[in-house]
Amino acid sequence: MKNKYLLTTMSFIIFSCASSNTELVSTTLVDGAVDNATNCLREAPEWVMAPGRNAIVGSGESTDFTMSKQLALANAIEQIGQKINTAVDASLDQKAANSNANFVRVTKTELSLKVTELVNSFEATTFFLCPKVIGGTQGYQQFAFVEFNVADFKEGILAETKRLREENKEDEFTKLLNSFDSDLDSVLDEATS
Repeated sequence: MKNKYLLTTMSFIIFSCASSNTELVSTTLVDGAVDNATNCLREAPEWVMAPGRNAIVGSGESTDFTMSKQLALANAIEQIGQKINTAVDASLDQKAANSNANFVRVTKTELSLKVTELVNSFEATTFFLCPKVIGGTQGYQQFAFVEFNVADFKEGILAETKRLREENKEDEFTKLLNSFDSDLDSVLDEATS
């Protein structure tokens, strides 16, 4: 009888500890991950907040490690593409007053495709990882550091404007492309600063 009583009491203690322990572990993991993420960002390398010239940082979050890394790289590439396309469009819009609207539209489209092609070849040189709670689940926040060579980028765009010139030999179109080429350094400087 004593053994049954002891066995019942021990079973009750084990089961009650197990259920409260799960709750405690779960809360500790989530709260710990939040604390770790906050501390992680405080201790992040300088480039996470200030990447410098001709570089950009993208971030990505996921409960999957590989996906968070891919999202960070995609975010960096998207940012570079947007900045350069915006600067290219602004430059062409300035020249639009002196050019045929169709030439400007075609040039914007072709150069946008070229910019996309060029930025998609960029690779991240460094990643930084922080823990992050995502929807109550332990996840990852990755930061991707992407540097790019402006001279190579300029060379790719000049090759595209040369191709456009060769395809369409109209004087007005050639003048637009020549004018754009002459301003390309300032366009890229604006986009990458």
